[in-house]
Amino acid sequence: MPLGDSITQGGYTINSQYVPGEGGYRSFLLPWLKKKIPGLEAVGSLSDGPKSLSDPRHEGHAGWRIDQIQNNIVDWLAEFKPDVVLLMIGTNDFTQNWDIQNAPARLQKLVDTILNQSPDLQLFLSSITPTKDNSLNAKIKIYNDAIRDIVIMKKQMGRNISWVPIFETAGLAYSTGDLVADGVHPTRQGYKKIAHAWFKQF
Repeated sequence: MPLGDSITQGGYTINSQYVPGEGGYRSFLLPWLKKKIPGLEAVGSLSDGPKSLSDPRHEGHAGWRIDQIQNNIVDWLAEFKPDVVLLMIGTNDFTQNWDIQNAPARLQKLVDTILNQSPDLQLFLSSITPTKDNSLNAKIKIYNDAIRDIVIMKKQMGRNISWVPIFETAGLAYSTGDLVADGVHPTRQGYKKIAHAWFKQF
């Protein structure tokens, strides 16, 4: 289950209008995974992407914050029963200035909900990508450090969770040069780097 916001859906903005795009990192990642893991199937209540993406289901909700994912995750887990969840969430908390100080606590609550409801699934939790706003990036760095600390703590408790550092993966460091004009959403190359970060975990 790819889980998150518009970066999971694969969108970007043009003239302040959100465009769903071409599946984002899922367009790269899912074909790679299907070659490596026969029988792999993406799950979720949404379905979109290019025609070449044979398995377009996901839970990437454009504009959503951590709390909005929290409000729906119990139902999604019950319905789709994923074995693996790829979670990247928090960007909209920052771009919407939504109680940023407590974003790590909201994320930890979401992580606990996922792992408590489905203790046998494997949760991959990633950092969120930078924006072109340097002042916002300073806050995002603090949040990303907190994400890493949540993963370390949960692993020490024996939970099935792994940290996915998008910024420093396999020599393909993600940077602000990988953003479209809106300064938030990735370019196609940026999405490919995100896909590499996920793929490295399998």
